[in-house]
Amino acid sequence: IAHEKPLPITHPGMTRFQLTLSEAVGLVLEAAVRGESGDLWVRKMPSARIVDLAAALAEGVSGRDDYPTVIVGTRPGEKLHEVLVSEEEMWRAREVDDYYVIPPWRKSGDATVPPDQKQFPEYSSGNTRLLEHAELMTMLRSDGWFEPEQPHFARLWEV
Repeated sequence: IAHEKPLPITHPGMTRFQLTLSEAVGLVLEAAVRGESGDLWVRKMPSARIVDLAAALAEGVSGRDDYPTVIVGTRPGEKLHEVLVSEEEMWRAREVDDYYVIPPWRKSGDATVPPDQKQFPEYSSGNTRLLEHAELMTMLRSDGWFEPEQPHFARLWEV
């Protein structure tokens, strides 16, 4: 951005989950206080298309709402969508407020298939709510991404 070069985007349809710093801390504390040994806690959260996240970041830093991007393609092994809970884990998960809680196998009877053979969709960034531009701007602003005195802001200006 500092050198006014286009932002590289791997794939226009790529999505990733979005979590603010305070939400991440809240997840750790919630799991520590309410969780049982071996439980996996996954916060239910929205996602964003990487191209939309890049546009919001570029606008907040440069002040331009038309900052250029270039599609560079996905790297080997890179997925279009992030999976936080697989199909195999989802049938064992229980919903607790804004979280999925997945017990370890020993607590779920060591079963390898759902008891009723139902299919359970995975929890991925491709099948959850996508954040709008204004929401991304608010999220980035609240975590200080547009404030020059923040350490991560300086990294945006590095070569």
